[in-house]
This record gives sequence, C-alpha cells and structure tokens, in this order.
Amino acid sequence: MSTESSFSHPPSAIQERRVIGRNELLFELSSGGMGHVYLARQKGVAEFERLVVVKRIHRHYAKDPDFRAMLLAEGRLSSHVRHPNAVGALEVGVDDDELFLVFEYVEAASLSAIVKAARAQGKTLPAPIVSRIVGDVLAGLHAAHVARDVRGASLGIIHRDVSPQNVIVGTDGSSRLIDFGVAKAKSHLGTTREGVLKGKLSYMSPEQLLRKSVDHRSDLFACGSVLFEALTGKRLFSSDDEGAIAVAIMLGAEDTLEELGAGLPEAVRPVLARALTTRPEDRFANASDFHEALEAAIPPAKPREVAAIVEEYAGKAIESTRVRIRETAAALDEGRLVDAPANAEHVEEVDPTLVIEEPKTSRRRVFTYAALGVAAIVVIVGASVIGGRHSSSTAPASEPSAFAGTPLSPSVAAEVASSVAPPIDLDAPVTPVTTPIKDDRGHSRVHRPVKASKPPASATLHKSPYDTP
Repeated sequence: MSTESSFSHPPSAIQERRVIGRNELLFELSSGGMGHVYLARQKGVAEFERLVVVKRIHRHYAKDPDFRAMLLAEGRLSSHVRHPNAVGALEVGVDDDELFLVFEYVEAASLSAIVKAARAQGKTLPAPIVSRIVGDVLAGLHAAHVARDVRGASLGIIHRDVSPQNVIVGTDGSSRLIDFGVAKAKSHLGTTREGVLKGKLSYMSPEQLLRKSVDHRSDLFACGSVLFEALTGKRLFSSDDEGAIAVAIMLGAEDTLEELGAGLPEAVRPVLARALTTRPEDRFANASDFHEALEAAIPPAKPREVAAIVEEYAGKAIESTRVRIRETAAALDEGRLVDAPANAEHVEEVDPTLVIEEPKTSRRRVFTYAALGVAAIVVIVGASVIGGRHSSSTAPASEPSAFAGTPLSPSVAAEVASSVAPPIDLDAPVTPVTTPIKDDRGHSRVHRPVKASKPPASATLHKSPYDTP
C-alpha cells in the first residue's frame, strides 16, 4: 500500500488543531468520552524532536473544576516520580483553553498484551522473565511511594491502579509502571472524594474495595495479583459476576492460589501468599522488600532476554507502529498529510472491570458497590454461623474453601458493614449479586471467564495506549 493511499481519509478533529503547545500530533492512540490520547512529535530549536504521548482533554471537561483538578493532580504527582521503571509526566499545559498532559513515549507493549499473546499460543511466560518484569515494576512503585517534592516533603503517593494494563515492557528489556491517573497522595488538591471506587476491580485490595483508608501496601496486594497472572496466564480474581469477585478478594487468595497455581514455582508461593494476605500489616513492609523476596525466589532474567520475549509476542505490532510513525512524519514534513485517522486497528477491548469516575459520579455505581460490600460481609458471617452449627458433622474440619480467609466475628463484621454501606436509596437501581456456583465437592467457584461489557465512556482515556498486541 502506498503512502498516498494510506492517508487518504476524510477530515476529523485532528485537522482542526494538529499542534498543541510544542507537540505536533501524529495519530490517535485511543479516545473516550473525556478526551483523546495521541502519539506526537515534540519539536524545539536546532531541529530537536522526540516522540511523546499527549492526553488531550475535551474543553467542556477541562472547564469542570473537579475534573480539571484531577488531571492537574495526575500531572503533578507523576512529575515527581523520577525513576527508570516509571513513566512520569513531562508537562502539564493549557493551550487555547485546552488542557493537556505530555508523557514520555516508550516503545513497548503492555504486560497484559504479552500475557494474552502467550496464552493464545498455549504458553506462559518463563518465570525468570516474569521476575524481571514484576521486579522492575516494584522498583518503580517504590520510587513513587517514597517520592518527595522539590522542597523535600513526602508526597505519600499510592498508585491504586497497578494492573497488567498499566505495566509496559519495553523493547529495551526494561519494564515501567504507567498511568498515575487515579493515584492518591497526601496533598491531592482535594480531587479524591470519599466513597468513590477507583481502579480495576480484579486487582483491588480488600481495604480499597471496602473504601477504607489505604496506604502503599494496597499497591503491593495488586502487585501480587499481577505476579500471579504473569506466571500462570490466569487472572487471580476472575468471574462474570462482580459480586463474586468482591467476595473472593475480601475472603482471601489462599485457596485460589492452591487451585489455580499448579505450575507455580514452589519458592514463589510464600512470596505470593504474603503479598496477597487480606491484612495489610501482614504484607511486605514496602515494595523494596517485596522486590528482594521475589528475586531470591526467582532469579530474574537479563534485560536482553526480556527484550526477546517482547519481540516474540509483540514484535509485529511494534514494527507496524514504527512504520506508521515514519510514514506520518514524512507526510507531514512534505505537506502531504492533511489528516490522520484514529488508530482503530490497535485499540484493544477495554477491561470491563475498569472503574473510573467522570466528573459527575454515577449514583448507580456507588450504590452497586455498596451492595457488593454488604453482600460479602453477609457471606462471611453466614459461613461462620453455618460452620458453627455443623461443627459435629462428619465432614473433615480442614476441608478447604475457595473463599478461605481470616474469619470475622459478628461484631467486627457489623462494624465493617456499617463502614461500607451508606444509607440505602430505595429508588437507586442496584445490580443483584449472583451466588457463586458450587462444584461436586461443595466448593465455591468464581473463576469463570469475564464476559466483555461496554466500559464507562471515560474508561478509554485511561486505557494503556501500549495495550496493542
């Protein structure tokens, strides 16, 4: 296909404004209800240029005080995370009343895309490769947790959305944590409202799911889930029912690790168990300790070996992007390119568990998750009561449960339930919670494939532009 025919497309919004600040937009990576994400070329004097990623926000959202503050906070927070294994903001700008963020562009594929590509071939990633990738993420995460501003004050950053979609694995063999769009800090410009869930449900810690106060150890729980998925190719907490996922997370991963982790290296099992415990105080003290334990359990591969894996599973997609960059830049330089189409062929289905609020939070979503929290507590208390009534049964007392976890007394459960559930609005629709399926041994199973569903309109703005297998 010739360059001429490659760019013969009808005009669109990108034609109206191709340059924002110092950034010349090349083509769109993803878009959503709140804005667009572009690959761009940043220019300067003496023919200086480099590739960057630009988040361009719709004008009407940029005028909303809460949303504007949230985006400014994202740029402010990530600009203080300076580490080879984390991608921070290079610039926060306003141009002709448009708000935009600029990030470093990394030639990479998401961990999510690589795991899926391996699974499609009936494979899993080698354990040393996973150790290097997740170890890099933990190094970047630790840098975020201990980040300070220019005055030396601790920022107290918590990422809150560590997931395979937000881990990118570069062609240089180095992995990086991206998207601090839902991060929280001690001074977050007031943008995080109480009672609002942010992040991806399947990777949330129990305390985050219950909308309790969280600290850096919540991110370590999410890293444990990412580690498990990268090693096995299976999502740790997976179901087509959000309520079942919530219950499984709050009741612990012990039985799930036993059931789904048949191929796990024995040395990494205690590392996963410690990262995934329901009690934050029982987890690793920090990401650095987690990193050290992981390397001791699975010696990491060399960066060049990771680079080879990226080439194997994502090389064609990355080369396609390289070609498109060269063709687009050449067409712009020669004045042949009036417009560029959206990068539709590289937009992957967004994870249906993505929960990102828009400026006006949906009452339905808030009450739905409140109901999930209450339902989970009811299951916990019910299980304790039933267990007590059948203590004289002939069934073995040690029979494992898919929801094995730390039991809660009725008084503690009531206290947790009161902290989870706001006053119930009888007019607000609530998604019913489906009872988990039982197998022939009476074990509850929640590991059914997650069915695709249409995500919130805002979700695609926070979707990783590197999630392109």
